Amino acid sequence: MGQSLKKRLLFQTIPEDRLSNSILSHSLVICLYIALYNIFTNAFYRFPLWVNYKWFACIFLSMIGLIIIEKKKYRLLNIYKIFMVLFVFVIITYTWFSRGGNTSLTLSYFFLILLIITMVFENSLLIYFFSGLSVILFSSLIYIEYKYPHYINVTISPIYLQENIFQMIVLIIALLKLMHVYISSYKAQNKKLEEYAYMDPLLDIHSRRHIMSNLQSISSESKGENKMYIMMLDIDNLKKINDSFGHVMGDSILVEISNRLKSIIGECGHIGRYGGDEFLIIFNNLDFNKINEIIDKIRELEIYFMNNKCTISGGVVCLREEENAINAICRADALLLRAKHSGKNTIFKDLNTI
Repeated sequence: MGQSLKKRLLFQTIPEDRLSNSILSHSLVICLYIALYNIFTNAFYRFPLWVNYKWFACIFLSMIGLIIIEKKKYRLLNIYKIFMVLFVFVIITYTWFSRGGNTSLTLSYFFLILLIITMVFENSLLIYFFSGLSVILFSSLIYIEYKYPHYINVTISPIYLQENIFQMIVLIIALLKLMHVYISSYKAQNKKLEEYAYMDPLLDIHSRRHIMSNLQSISSESKGENKMYIMMLDIDNLKKINDSFGHVMGDSILVEISNRLKSIIGECGHIGRYGGDEFLIIFNNLDFNKINEIIDKIRELEIYFMNNKCTISGGVVCLREEENAINAICRADALLLRAKHSGKNTIFKDLNTI
């Protein structure tokens, strides 16, 4: 049980395009800027070099994190993130006592770090753990400050004022930047999800859900002279190729046939993958001669592979008055089955509107 939990928390593999890695990269770059600014400021005011030890540590650890992300060591990255959060908690605790408690910007950093924690960790257990640890830590710091104020070093200095102003600006910019990265990535992922919902990723045609949605909307507009045709197609002998040569070869043939169908149909109709090697095609407001011309071109479609010939069988119907689209699909599918049982490589049609 313990080993299993450890594996889930630390050693899960993280895909390289995860939003969390982008957020972490931006956070580490911001940490570099803050550390470099403080080092230069301390040098300008002639502070001894040793006072920058925490900033040198921040630079060193930030560079390690950026290298880990660049090298795509994602398992190591999980351990690194845990270590960095603990390191930051130590730095914040030290800063709380040395820079005036809640009069400093430490509390602002605390909220920013909580935001980063929720963004960079994939595992909800770790998010809850560090969030709880944060609450305990800062509750304790606030309690100590009010109970034992002599432990807090309050120093009023123009240097600290300048540094606080700069760091407040950096905090605001960091927050805006991280939210921009998060929202932009969220919108991009939503766009991808919409594409996956609307388009078949293999064939680059409408998915079943989307073609069925189009079918319902178009059928509601198909009245009077505005005729709608529904075509169901199936690839002959593709199963034999899948069984003999594997699905990779079968998929390549499926893609080729899909591309040829798109070329034949053009702007005349909507094509979608109904399932497996079946296609659903919708034609709206097409004259009788044009639909027959398209049927003849589809019937001539052939692909040869290792003495196997893939052709097309299908059924096409015209949507009748007062008929719903689902019933029309059933009729087209029945014609498709009839074509399959009649020797394949044929398309049966029922273009009567009555």
